[in-house]
Amino acid sequence: MDFFTIYDIFFRRHYVFFVLDHECRKIRNLAVTTQPNAAWVLQQLREAFPYDSGQGRRLICDYDPLFSRNVLHFITGVDIKIYQFRGQPWMNGHADRFVLSARQDIINHVIVLNAKHLRRLTTAYVSYYHDDRTHIALGKTSPANQDVEKPDPGAELIAEPRLGRLLHRYRWSARAAA
Repeated sequence: MDFFTIYDIFFRRHYVFFVLDHECRKIRNLAVTTQPNAAWVLQQLREAFPYDSGQGRRLICDYDPLFSRNVLHFITGVDIKIYQFRGQPWMNGHADRFVLSARQDIINHVIVLNAKHLRRLTTAYVSYYHDDRTHIALGKTSPANQDVEKPDPGAELIAEPRLGRLLHRYRWSARAAA
């Protein structure tokens, strides 16, 4: 779990909190706020782990003051082992890669208007990230297990726009018989 910040058109700072499942590269929870606090983080964790106990899971995070004693108590209470690191951002490489991808794919190309707009952008990006974006670590499939399509003879490539035409999903379609 981690945070990253984004400024909107009026230079207001927005915090984006996410919980990433390392094994399948799925975002378990993503939320946006302008004033994060420990109670808010705790609620986001409840949403990320709603019904399962988390047994056997591990959570990597830093020593952010928002990850207070109550937050850490909740995490250990649902049987998740915590790994915290101090001043070493490369220790949470998958989370950093998600932030980099989100910034490169969408955030750097859009002027964020407000929290609602940022929420809509990040929700759409997570949908794209799960359904369309391939990952080498997953054998070039997406977290939703979308296999790479093989072209049939005579097939043509079709680009389906995503995120306001900033990104696309490509698929093969057989040409219509003449």
